[in-house]
Amino acid sequence: MRLPLWIVCVGLVAGPARADLTLHYRVTTAGDPSRPALEEEQIRMLKGPRARQDEIEKSPTGDRRHVVLTLLDAGVLDRLDMERKLFDEMPLREMAIPSHDGESASRDASRAVSVDGPRIVKARFKIKPSHEKRVMQGYACRRYDGEMTLDLQDRGSGRRSRSRMTLTLWTSDAPELIQAQSEEQAFSRALLSTMGRATDSVEPASLVRTMAAQFSGASQDELRDVMREASEQMRKVKGYPVVTTINWAATPRIDAAAPVGSSFSFTSELLKATRQSLDEALFRVPADFKRAAL
Repeated sequence: MRLPLWIVCVGLVAGPARADLTLHYRVTTAGDPSRPALEEEQIRMLKGPRARQDEIEKSPTGDRRHVVLTLLDAGVLDRLDMERKLFDEMPLREMAIPSHDGESASRDASRAVSVDGPRIVKARFKIKPSHEKRVMQGYACRRYDGEMTLDLQDRGSGRRSRSRMTLTLWTSDAPELIQAQSEEQAFSRALLSTMGRATDSVEPASLVRTMAAQFSGASQDELRDVMREASEQMRKVKGYPVVTTINWAATPRIDAAAPVGSSFSFTSELLKATRQSLDEALFRVPADFKRAAL
């Protein structure tokens, strides 16, 4: 099950009460060049120990809206299909079952996948700040550029290939965004702790690790050593990511002069952040929804 990559804090440090937070994002993904890019609007709402994420898929045939409610006070995660008026619910503590060695079952599954997935022969990850500054979505931002290259070897045939990712981040030190970032990270840590997962999953490198596993075919277990370096590199990034762009390209041969294999791109843009009181009803499953497996 995919989880929201954000969320609010439970038990903020003592201080003045803050209004609820709403973040509006536009997310664009592209892969097959023969098909148009997919655009999705995301609305993230934070209210104390409760969080809501609306995902609105844009389509010529009509928009589709899905909602995820993460309710720490109730200990559940609800997924809502707004079109069909259906929902399913799962206790947070059952979403990651500890194994005999104390790690999650999902990590055990990752080890099993790594037996058949490609072996990483060589990996490089670097990120550096740029001198370029620009106003993005109304926020003063600075740019960071990153690159990761994975040389892979198929475990069966021994054939080698290469995957290359480029990362561009535009980040802002605007106080309201830094506060929002603090709330998201604190809530995410509380959520992951409840689920029995490592709290380092809220680090910026976790997005890179997940996408690297999905696109290269290597398991997250295989990528663990690579991501230690990525985590160190990502600590250079300061501020809230206003615009994040990831481009991934794969070559079928390690000596290919240019990418001729599959490719993928991902862009996330913060459109606006607002503070206002949110209705409690937004964080409840509507009474006319029926429970079903989604």
